[in-house]
Amino acid sequence: APAGADAAARPASPRTMCRPYSHSDLGWGPWDHRMATDAGACLGLDFGGTLSKIVFFEPREMPQYANPLADFLLSRTLYGRSGTRDEELAFTSEKLGGRLHFIHFETSRTAGAISMLEKFQHNIHRVHATGGGAYKYSKLVKDRLGIRLMKQDELQTVVRGIIFTLLEHPDSECYTYEAIVDNAEESSTKSKRHHGVSHVDALSYEMTKVPCPLRVDADNFFPLLVVNIGSGVSVINVTSPSSFRRVSGTAIGGATYYGLCKLLCRMNTFDEAMDLAELGDSRDVNLTVQDIYGGSYEQAGLSGEITAAFFGKCASAIGPVRTARSRKRAYVSVLEKIGLVLVALLSANLLASSHVVRMLAADGDWQALGVPVILREVVLLLMPAVVAYLVFWSSEARLSSSHPPLHAESNTSAKVNSPPGMPHLRNKNASAGSGAASVSFEEADIARALVVMVAQNVTQIAYLNALLHKSKRVLFTGNFLRHNRIALRALSSMMHNWSKGEIQALFMEHEGYFGAIGTFLYSCGAQDQDMHGQGHILQRQDSSQGLGSVDEEVVSVTSSSSDENINVIEDLLFKGEFPRRRSAAPIRMS
Repeated sequence: APAGADAAARPASPRTMCRPYSHSDLGWGPWDHRMATDAGACLGLDFGGTLSKIVFFEPREMPQYANPLADFLLSRTLYGRSGTRDEELAFTSEKLGGRLHFIHFETSRTAGAISMLEKFQHNIHRVHATGGGAYKYSKLVKDRLGIRLMKQDELQTVVRGIIFTLLEHPDSECYTYEAIVDNAEESSTKSKRHHGVSHVDALSYEMTKVPCPLRVDADNFFPLLVVNIGSGVSVINVTSPSSFRRVSGTAIGGATYYGLCKLLCRMNTFDEAMDLAELGDSRDVNLTVQDIYGGSYEQAGLSGEITAAFFGKCASAIGPVRTARSRKRAYVSVLEKIGLVLVALLSANLLASSHVVRMLAADGDWQALGVPVILREVVLLLMPAVVAYLVFWSSEARLSSSHPPLHAESNTSAKVNSPPGMPHLRNKNASAGSGAASVSFEEADIARALVVMVAQNVTQIAYLNALLHKSKRVLFTGNFLRHNRIALRALSSMMHNWSKGEIQALFMEHEGYFGAIGTFLYSCGAQDQDMHGQGHILQRQDSSQGLGSVDEEVVSVTSSSSDENINVIEDLLFKGEFPRRRSAAPIRMS
């Protein structure tokens, strides 16, 4: 018999289990303070490219050496400018014997977080950490705090964190979004949606959050496709608790969205960007099929509501294009702040002056006021109205652009010419009262279109990978999904449309914190269950980056008729190209 036959005949130990997995099966035991030597055993760190996450474990019996750290972390919910403790996510683990707390802050403010820890005796000597920042800030943390960062594999910690959280909350952790259907006719219509990005499909019709109980067992849980949306995106194929590898990914992720929002919409925090996107309408910046054809494109089976090009209306606009402050949200600009201060000063002046006027009027000595004083009082009365106009209703206040006009126009008023089929650009977006003929697009609409653009890119990559690896469930995680109902609904809707309901998009309540949870578990007896599997992960990681790594000496190209159907998908996902004619012989690279 072939050597591979014996290997195939040997049952894999994780897959032979008939009962659900337990904490002890995966090597996780109760947290024991007698085995810990410093407060770092209560922590798990995940330094992401945009956000860093901290898990703090509060045992039932807090050891004395961890009291200063516990007092600092649990006595407040805000830390510095960006640190926040998510109180609603904290939960008690009976298996570990304590309560887990979750904190996040912007990675760019790591130096500030180090400065805060320098102010008290933290009693941390070493702590498990993952993410790129575990390498980038390792020396800085060691030099200033004397803390050694024990670096762990990022993918491994994420998968461990997901499985642990599902073991803790099998019935309440996972959820999805489903459309609310009123009747059978509407249900039939939605089931026949075209494969495309439709504003109505993904965002407009009402969707409801539906719990999806998910238990970790060998028969029904695996294979599972995990799509981790952080600064970038990684797609992980999980076949058992100790067997998984990165199979694909994309550089268009949460950092792409946040960075473009900061450039175009002047946002200071991720949560502020998401709040703004909730108020927007992506149809005002995206080009739809209806904008091109005047309706649906029946020959191609495309509905008029499908997005043909993200930000297509910005590209089609004639004349300078500017981003406008959204009138759909409360926004206080520098001009408004100055105006409010002036109004406050003028109001104080009016109150003082009116008191003097009343005293003189009581004495009947009106002539003592004089014409200049009366004119001054009239000007002071009109000044708040003038300031209010400048702040709230002037063309500068309405436009409030982060991009100046590309070139100056003549003083004569000119109409903004709109492309055929898009008269709304002339009526709605033309700037009024300014000397330049420009078209403005509101920040809220831009932010919403960016969310849908990133979500569509991620969903399509996840869908193709699910087909390739025969997975019926795709688990989306990562900080991009925090406080992001638009992305959650878009991911659910588009995955349902493209797969015709055969592949389910799942989300988790503790999204974004699984890397930090996985690193903390190393303090709870978590040991590698399959060292060969981990080596396999690290070995395969370079060959699955989505860019297609090439061996320096020889590229061995093989072809097989049985794999011909998936070669196109593999090349698109891993190399970003359509397959060329293949040769069975190795190709020497010069």
